[in-house]
Amino acid sequence: MTTGIVIAGGPSERFGVEDKALATLNGSAMLRHVVDRLAAVCDELVVNCRQEQRPAFEDVLGDVEVPIRIAVDPVQYAGPVAGLETALERVDDEVTIAIGCDAPFVSPRAFAELQETLVGGGDVDVVVPHAGGRKQPLGGVYYVDALAAAIDALGDTENASLFAILDRLEVGVVPADRLPGGERAFRNVNTRADLERVRTQE
Repeated sequence: MTTGIVIAGGPSERFGVEDKALATLNGSAMLRHVVDRLAAVCDELVVNCRQEQRPAFEDVLGDVEVPIRIAVDPVQYAGPVAGLETALERVDDEVTIAIGCDAPFVSPRAFAELQETLVGGGDVDVVVPHAGGRKQPLGGVYYVDALAAAIDALGDTENASLFAILDRLEVGVVPADRLPGGERAFRNVNTRADLERVRTQE
């Protein structure tokens, strides 16, 4: 059993005043693109957000076919590690897939292959794609207990680096170009220019 986690509570500072998670691509919010793709390979989803985002998110996600839990950050803008920590409190499964709300081209088949590598990969705690010249912590498939222990070992999670989590785990790495969807599957939409670029490519 696998739970997907979507981290969506960040400030979207580079994107402008609009909530990046709700920006539309092909008529649907980016958040919905990510959730629909995760739902294809997960039994349940947890969406991490700020309290003020919750009503709009619940509206956008109201008809998703798998159960969704909303995990509200107790402290706003505390960073993605704090968001992961909050989301993990809602996870009951052994394995979780973690992704940001700004990766609308994530591939369910890529996640399935990463999970197969994790389960069959021996002594590893997480398998992450290598894309954009580096490991991608958001895009990884984790054993929940190991991820929770790594976050706990950090102590103060506010504004902590996702890479600090990987430093505390046994990490398997798969080049993104060997996965379905390739590098594009793990490409983030960080700015409005990024969004316009991907809109013209669709």
